[in-house]
Amino acid sequence: MSKFNPVEKYFADLLSKFPKAKNGIKKLYTVINYYTHRKKYSFKSDFKIKPVVSDENNESFFGYYDKSPVNSSGKYIIFHETDGIISNKAPDPKKHVKIMLCDSENNDYSKITETSSYNWQQGCRLQWLNESKFIFNDFNGSYYISKIYNIESKEFATIDSPIYDCYKDEFALSVNFSRLNSTDKDYGYKNIAFNPVQNTLENDGIFLVDLKSNTSKLLIDFEKVIGLHPQESMKNAQHCFNHIMINPDGKSFIFIHRWYQSGRRYDSLILSNFEGTKIKVLADQDFVSHCCWYYNETVVGYLSHNSYGKSYYRIDIKTGQTELLSDKLKLFGDGHPSFFGNNMLFDSYPDRSRMQHLYIFDVEKDEVKEIGCFLSPLKFFGATRCDLHPRWSSDGKSIYFDSTHEGKRKLYKIIF
Repeated sequence: MSKFNPVEKYFADLLSKFPKAKNGIKKLYTVINYYTHRKKYSFKSDFKIKPVVSDENNESFFGYYDKSPVNSSGKYIIFHETDGIISNKAPDPKKHVKIMLCDSENNDYSKITETSSYNWQQGCRLQWLNESKFIFNDFNGSYYISKIYNIESKEFATIDSPIYDCYKDEFALSVNFSRLNSTDKDYGYKNIAFNPVQNTLENDGIFLVDLKSNTSKLLIDFEKVIGLHPQESMKNAQHCFNHIMINPDGKSFIFIHRWYQSGRRYDSLILSNFEGTKIKVLADQDFVSHCCWYYNETVVGYLSHNSYGKSYYRIDIKTGQTELLSDKLKLFGDGHPSFFGNNMLFDSYPDRSRMQHLYIFDVEKDEVKEIGCFLSPLKFFGATRCDLHPRWSSDGKSIYFDSTHEGKRKLYKIIF
């Protein structure tokens, strides 16, 4: 089991207050632990595991945990594939990644196009809009755009804005990916350098994109959110919005307001409607990491709360009530959660032996089951790390995840 003892959690929290020292100490600690505790195997699972890649010489990945690479019928899989690009190096916009489509019934792979706007954690925000259309971000030489591809007509439609999260093929929410790259390089794009003079806190933030009319507008600016919960640490800080997630019925969304002061990171979790008129803070105790929707009115996330510190909590978005998800999860570290019914799929960061673990937590039975562990080689570290980012298939009978346990970044499928 990938758990962290109280001493490790204490020092992790302490080091977060000293970011300049944190990375060096963390890497040294990681190397020592790996050679002390390393396993004789690169993965272990009782289930069948299949790579999703058109050429074994290439690397493949899907991206973030909040979207599934497979469409609702389960037939088609979308993913990124590299060709001659080493993924333990920082993304280079001069080197494009391929957008791939796999017909899983016939094991037939097709290259659809390429993109220069991507990162190793979230790719180009590739995601399905419906059964036959998917969308992804790109760069047209002047500004970021997104493109919709129809797998039936094989036609593209261009949207004059990038996207972060979409609700079907109706609308999307977006952020300034150049700003995001200036604060969180793991998630931003490198095509355009961020210009703080042009992108002020008053005219930058979250944008609402109409996918039907190809129009966009600023929905929530930074000044509005800062005014919602002003803190001393926000003064002269670097601000960004990240991890936008629309709830299943498309009526509200959450996002993380993140700011950096003297190198230290602060987080808060914000809820809003799509008019930007009803905004409230759901979590505001310095640390919010990874969240997901549990049906329409509950958010589950790994965050800090004054009751038990850092753990998985559930938040009622109507009342704001926050409670521990389970006592059994208190010793588990940060992960990436998503739900299929009452089953929460989540992962771990590398343990002492550099093994990353996959789990399913049954909320009703209050039971945790490990479904596999996978080696993360030392060369994948920091912004080029490969989190498992597990995602459910549409029928809940399989799981897709990214891993480097074979020495290369690849997308894999676990079949139950």
